[in-house]
Amino acid sequence: MTQPPDERPDDGLTAELRAQLEEGAEEARRAATAFEHRRAARQLVSAYEAGRAACPEGYAVVAAAVDWEHAGIGRARPRRPISPAALQALFGRHLEPLRPGRQVTEADWERGLAWALGERIPREPLLGLDPGLLDPDGPHGLALLLRCRWSGEEGFEPSAALVDRARDSGYRLAPTTWQFMLDQLRPDEAFQVGHAALQQGNLEVTRAAWTIAMQASDAEVHTRWVRLPADSCDELAEHDPKGTQTLRQRQTSWPLRSLYYPDVRSQAACNLAVIHEQAGEVDAAKGLYHWVVDRGHLDLGPAAMIALGRLCGRQGRVEEARAWLGSAAGTQHPEYAPAAAAELVSSLADHDGQLAARAALERLRTAGNAQLAARAAYLLGTLLSEWDEDEAAARDALEQAAASGVATAAPAAMVNLGVLLARHDDPGQVAWFARATDTGDSEIAPVAALYLASWYQEQGDVERTRDAYQQAMAHEHPDASPRAAYLLGRLQHGRGQVEDAWAAWQQAVDARHPRYSVLAAIELGDMLMRRRNWQHAKAAWQQASQQPTLDPLAAVQLAQVCDDWGQPALAEAIYQRVMNSGHLEGGPVAALGLGFLYESRKAKGNVARARALYQRVIDAQHPTASPIAARRLASLNRRTGFGQPRRRRSIASGQGRR
Repeated sequence: MTQPPDERPDDGLTAELRAQLEEGAEEARRAATAFEHRRAARQLVSAYEAGRAACPEGYAVVAAAVDWEHAGIGRARPRRPISPAALQALFGRHLEPLRPGRQVTEADWERGLAWALGERIPREPLLGLDPGLLDPDGPHGLALLLRCRWSGEEGFEPSAALVDRARDSGYRLAPTTWQFMLDQLRPDEAFQVGHAALQQGNLEVTRAAWTIAMQASDAEVHTRWVRLPADSCDELAEHDPKGTQTLRQRQTSWPLRSLYYPDVRSQAACNLAVIHEQAGEVDAAKGLYHWVVDRGHLDLGPAAMIALGRLCGRQGRVEEARAWLGSAAGTQHPEYAPAAAAELVSSLADHDGQLAARAALERLRTAGNAQLAARAAYLLGTLLSEWDEDEAAARDALEQAAASGVATAAPAAMVNLGVLLARHDDPGQVAWFARATDTGDSEIAPVAALYLASWYQEQGDVERTRDAYQQAMAHEHPDASPRAAYLLGRLQHGRGQVEDAWAAWQQAVDARHPRYSVLAAIELGDMLMRRRNWQHAKAAWQQASQQPTLDPLAAVQLAQVCDDWGQPALAEAIYQRVMNSGHLEGGPVAALGLGFLYESRKAKGNVARARALYQRVIDAQHPTASPIAARRLASLNRRTGFGQPRRRRSIASGQGRR
């Protein structure tokens, strides 16, 4: 049988492949042009701003083109430039406010377009950029507006420097401009336009754009739709070999109706559901999540199931919530199935008790999906350990998770095994903490290193303690690393290694941790003060006191140290900051400390301030600070001739007096 000839041109490429290559080359040329413009951003932005007065018509043309890009249309694929007709329509909207009372004419448009296309900045060779990407016969200078041809359409493109400026300055499109964009919108651009509107805080436009994307057909948003055979992925492999490999690796049992890459419609529906949910429109949100589940997408389907489970749980519909979470767990999706399992177990533990939760996890830990089984084993071992039930079963489950090699379960299971053994002072804990540290996991390894350091310090092994602290510091973990730096500084200072302690404490201070940065500043400042290095000591205290968040009790300690070393102004500022935070524990303690400070300073008005602060602490009824404040106020009143402090009158005592 004679085969039909393969319709390929002389270069051997199919029309589809040639179109993809041409699109890639077009994107590379555009990226090179954008790089040129960003290099000259300052000059281009200055030229644009000067045009507001020098040539309002040209300024309006460029502003209209920037609006098109800032609305997100330029981010969509295939890329569409702003057409001359659309540019002229937006141009008029920008020019009218610049020249109130004057009519916009065709001559204004032509003059403005000529100004916008004029070359402003000379082009220069760019180091590291392929000259072939730039047109050697093109213009000799950079303009604020460029003619372009994207996807076969002629139009205009604003300078990338001006688009960046609009984004970075927080510029927001006017409502009438957004309506114009929605009227011009194609379905395959709607998703990106919705994101742009959301970034600018316009939820109304976001909803409208994402609704357009969701209600479009798959063909209109360029979604590839592949029906999967029940027993293989062969059909998908013909269309998307890489996607097929990913799917096989996931080994999902989620009953796919079809596979969509990318599924813009389902993503838009999920985003709309979140907006409805945040607005309290629960029924609308549930309807959208149901629609996504029915679409049967590999990733978004299980995600929507979890969202439905959470919604039902908040409504008190426990059984329905469990059904959705169970369905999500049953998909064996590597990310969403373990998350659903965790929430399902939490629901079972809260309503049906520990036995039901344990039974569910026992079933899930035997799942065929390695990620789900490992996560379930980790959760089971952790819960049994927390409940102090069946320690042998807890160890067995945690060892299963640790041996799985699954990154989301194994390192944490190793740490929990170490903690379990540490309860009995079992030296075997060291091996598990060391294994967890060696995984290099950015979250778990530094915590495991801290456990190792604690063990080695108890054994008197200073060198290994130091090494473990340094391992924790190297990960730059937001909590474990500053803590390790603080503790390492104390270790080194205790051994007389002043310079090393200084370096460790300074690293902790620089981390700006609410607690350990402050504690490190206390130690560092005290050490420097004793060595008569007042300048660096005060700098460390000021740095710690000015960080964004402060642990109230640590901050009170810092204020006390500042006061002890003759820095009352800094101490007063720290006390005031803690008091203003409204912290129930730290606030009264800070007020008490500030009262001490005022009482010790004999300046005019300080006694009255101290008296008011002591009364404030008494009224707070703090278990330790209030009795101290009452004694200090009574003593102060005796010395200054005032009466006894006011104590809060209980309702019962008031009724008795009446």
